[in-house]
Amino acid sequence: RQAQLQSESSRDYLTPLSAIRMIYTMKYQQGSGVLWKGCFSSLILTATETISNNFIDEIAPLDNPLLRIKHILLKAISSFLLIPMYSVHLLRSVQSDLTIVNHWSPLTIFIEPFQRILGIKTGFYARALPLWYLISLSLPYFVGRHALQYFLNCRILKVREETILSKDQPMNINKNQFETVDDIECQLIDTIPNLVDRSFLRIETNILSVFLSNFLLYPYETVLNRLFVQGTRTIVDDLDKAGVGCTAINTRYLGLFDCCRTIFETEGRWGRGFFKGIGFLILKFGLIYASAQCLKLLIERLAIIYTQNTSELSKFHHYVISKQQQEPQDFASETS
Repeated sequence: RQAQLQSESSRDYLTPLSAIRMIYTMKYQQGSGVLWKGCFSSLILTATETISNNFIDEIAPLDNPLLRIKHILLKAISSFLLIPMYSVHLLRSVQSDLTIVNHWSPLTIFIEPFQRILGIKTGFYARALPLWYLISLSLPYFVGRHALQYFLNCRILKVREETILSKDQPMNINKNQFETVDDIECQLIDTIPNLVDRSFLRIETNILSVFLSNFLLYPYETVLNRLFVQGTRTIVDDLDKAGVGCTAINTRYLGLFDCCRTIFETEGRWGRGFFKGIGFLILKFGLIYASAQCLKLLIERLAIIYTQNTSELSKFHHYVISKQQQEPQDFASETS
């Protein structure tokens, strides 16, 4: 987000490699704490948004065609209440640690938005755009991102389910197909990867849908973040100097269209300024997806080991072998 806000920066950070280099440099210059800026406000905002989304899904599921309008209206109301909190979280997550003097309280994310709405801190936000205007611009973004995420989730899930079904072959277990218990157990172990894939299917789909929705709406998010920060006297790390110094946000956009026009005219060809810092977004979801894949492989290996050691078929197999070994001894004793 710091890369999004710095309109005068000469670096765009469009690739994950450039993002990794900047993260390493800032960590070396300012310590590991620079990577945790805004974590508490992010937890509060994420928890509140998750609770509201679950509540909306219980009242009006989006997959029900008759309740979709109600779902969108409820999502708009919840977004209307969360956008002021998002504005505070944005400021806390981009402000440079080199300039922070006052200790931040978790209650700030609830108190400061209402102070700005009521005009209590008007002098502090002298050049800031009215919060009601910013809320009107942000509502289409948050509601549209939610709807786009649901649409992409359904499409990706359908494609992935068809792919998994094409890999699954019907198992016709009969006496001619399996001669021993070992064959049945091997067939059971072979089905574990598909079972794990089905279990992680929704997790992978959610990750991809969230990433694509954020990626497609990234230019609009850049404009919104710049309008939110304008006039708040926020000082961020100077990314042109590898995070060593600080720079102030001194933009004077008149509104949404003026911000878009300025980005087109002053920040590179083909509107590259709209995608400043997108390498960090790709890196973030790449790490999340890689972590999910590693967890899936770990669970798959543990499931295979558990099945081999504790399956009922394995116990039955050892029982049959022990019985076969005892039968000749019993027959010999009876004969004698």
